[in-house]
Amino acid sequence: MRILLISATTMEVDPLIDYLRLHWIESATGTFTKGNCTVEILITGVGMHRMAYALGRKLGLSKPDFCVNAGIAGAFPGKASIGEVVHVTSEIIADFGAENARGDRLTPEALGLEEDISSINGLINRNAGQYAFLKSVKGITVNATHGSETSIRKMIEAFDPDVETMEGGAFFYCCMKTGTPFIEIRAISNLVEVRNRENWNIPLAVSKLNKQLLEMLQFFVG
Repeated sequence: MRILLISATTMEVDPLIDYLRLHWIESATGTFTKGNCTVEILITGVGMHRMAYALGRKLGLSKPDFCVNAGIAGAFPGKASIGEVVHVTSEIIADFGAENARGDRLTPEALGLEEDISSINGLINRNAGQYAFLKSVKGITVNATHGSETSIRKMIEAFDPDVETMEGGAFFYCCMKTGTPFIEIRAISNLVEVRNRENWNIPLAVSKLNKQLLEMLQFFVG
């Protein structure tokens, strides 16, 4: 089993990397092997553009058996709690398209732009049911995270999302275009609310995320 583990920042998966360096064999920088399982770490940088470039380039060179996108995320009120680890089974690129004079979102299809993977119903992981060990959530991917009451309300009315990330949609798109099995796992570091970093708990989210990732890898190793 060749697993490509993708994260926007090293910080989000540092505990797992430290564990792999101690207990697995590092055959090359960022590539670890144990038994018949190989894990390669890919750090893309924050944002859809960086994810799309780094992952697209990687998948163009070699195709793993399985891709895992791991990181932190914001949860919309009432959808998940800080520190909770969730499985994102669908993504919508929320700010792709246009808006009309009232500020309503117009999808690319409504603008007459052809979409090879629909942006109306979102990007859906059709094989998500195989990995039903975490709560399933709907994600939106944005270029700028939301921090005002007005913009948050618009997102809720338009998409009724559970979580918000800055890379998930690009990750889904790359994997779906190449036919690569994938899963997106996120730990909640904050609520999507009027921006207040004092309410965030990134250390807790990172700790919970890496514990789940380790359990998943141990399952693959057997």
